[in-house]
Amino acid sequence: MLTNNPINHSVLKLSMDFDNAFKHENIEEIYRLIKFGKNMENTIDDISKIHLFYSIGTAYGDIFELSDNLVFNIDTDCTVQQIYYFRKAIKISNNIDINPENNSFIYPLLCSLYTNYANLLDACGRKQLAIKMYCKCIQINPRFTMASGNLAICLHHYRNFLNDNEHIHFIKRIKNLIETSITVSDPNRVDNAEKQFIKLYEQYLDYKDLDECSCKTIDYNPNSQKYREWCWNNGLYLNPLDDLQADDINRYDDNLLLPSLLFQSDKDLNKYISMFNQIKQEYVYARYLCFNSNEVDSVHYADENVNLIDCLDYVQYSIRVEGLKAAFKTLYSLLDKVAMFINEYYSLKIETRQVNFHSIWRPNSDLNKCLNKNIGLSSIFWIAKDFDNGDNSLTANPNSKRLKLIRNYLEHRFTNITLNFFDGSDDNNETRLYLTEFELQEFALDLLNLVREVIFSLKNAIQISENEKQTSLSSEVALIPINYEEVDSEDKL
Repeated sequence: MLTNNPINHSVLKLSMDFDNAFKHENIEEIYRLIKFGKNMENTIDDISKIHLFYSIGTAYGDIFELSDNLVFNIDTDCTVQQIYYFRKAIKISNNIDINPENNSFIYPLLCSLYTNYANLLDACGRKQLAIKMYCKCIQINPRFTMASGNLAICLHHYRNFLNDNEHIHFIKRIKNLIETSITVSDPNRVDNAEKQFIKLYEQYLDYKDLDECSCKTIDYNPNSQKYREWCWNNGLYLNPLDDLQADDINRYDDNLLLPSLLFQSDKDLNKYISMFNQIKQEYVYARYLCFNSNEVDSVHYADENVNLIDCLDYVQYSIRVEGLKAAFKTLYSLLDKVAMFINEYYSLKIETRQVNFHSIWRPNSDLNKCLNKNIGLSSIFWIAKDFDNGDNSLTANPNSKRLKLIRNYLEHRFTNITLNFFDGSDDNNETRLYLTEFELQEFALDLLNLVREVIFSLKNAIQISENEKQTSLSSEVALIPINYEEVDSEDKL
């Protein structure tokens, strides 16, 4: 009954008002209700905020759907706001304890939240994060077929970017998901979605006797095994199979490579291979530093006999903590290096000093015109919206300003990492920033996932562009195909 619902009555009424305004295609009223809802934020409890932010995010999606002939900026702003409020709702749900008595009210809300958020990410090209959000919903309710069916569609599209030996694992997962999506009784499944699920199911009927996993089995020493399992469990390998998180897959490698490239000189060829190698290696280095910051249980020999004064402020000084700082800085700087790659490859002709993760998306850029036909570039564009641009533009990430602040202090000022039980924020000033080790670890892990997405998206963008180049290739033009020869492990000493 409504009286037992833990969600604030005014929030529930607002949700119905949003539905009514959308039904009557009243955009002006939706905007008015959004403003009214935002003013509610500080007057309601956390559980009610989950529903409020979900409703506001959905309302921005309704505006986008109702608006005809949208110009690019309006289109972008609606989507950014939608992502922003979905994330605010998810963040609260992750930080509160939900009374089991309220599960019947909250779980359906969270399933809709995660699924609609994942659908939005998928439409933006952000496949990796979309997969994780669909899986979050399925963990809450395995019978929520709008999540399992849309996840199957997402993985089906993902297959366009796989190596030949990776398809079998995706096919098995897609078949399982799509069969569940059309056989399980679920009142949440809408007719149009069901038609799409059935259509996909028919495409996979021919895949019957699938081989078992043929992953290579390697015996690692205990320390190496611990590191590799940590990377796999956190979804941090540059390997698309890591996105499946299937129990029968054990692929501890970073096998992501650029596709075959076509250029008129081997000099250009080597330039892009070398740039991608460097991006990949710096990511792997930052990933190891993050792992090491969690696993070290003894004082490093480099910290012995280093005389420091205890200022009684609970600040930590160690090689381990400095490694975590270095990981954060390395990951953040990789974004600009990806931008440099894009500037070179797509001949944007932005001056080197002006190239950064935001400048490549300048208004009227030729790159923006490629977004609708290149899902890799679209993904990178939307990932850029997770970072503060410093020009008062909208951001899709509630933590974007905090991320930028930490990066600036780590690079140019003093950043003091405190023990987790002490919050020294009262002593923050223009020179010094205090933050707990837990907060830095959390942001570093978020950056690892974001940069992993960027690297995959870069490879996908190049693959699409090379396919277009191959299709339009004139028989009279002599281009050089790439032939890979991997760096030998002995050369990595």
